[in-house]
Amino acid sequence: MTTGSSSPDGRAARESTDWGTRSLLRAVNEQVTRIGASANGQIEFDYVCECADSTCFTSVRLPRSEYARITATAGWFVVADGHGMPEEHVVEDGPGYLVVTRESD
Repeated sequence: MTTGSSSPDGRAARESTDWGTRSLLRAVNEQVTRIGASANGQIEFDYVCECADSTCFTSVRLPRSEYARITATAGWFVVADGHGMPEEHVVEDGPGYLVVTRESD
């Protein structure tokens, strides 16, 4: 019987869940960006941390243009400072947030 994991420690199943969580959070944050486009003069918004923890709802405040710049690179995620996972690489370190990507296997 298979458990949906290709490794004894459940890494494949966990990674699948991580990316599913991140996809959902990215969709929420893209809505923030779309709604924010009509906000008169407001340039900073609270985005949801895109970490792999499905119970995390920490907000990350940054300019809409900065979020758009970061997310234009496939595989980059904005997470609250300290929310990166050991298997991730920190690409950038901003005020109160990190930009992370998954390490190459």
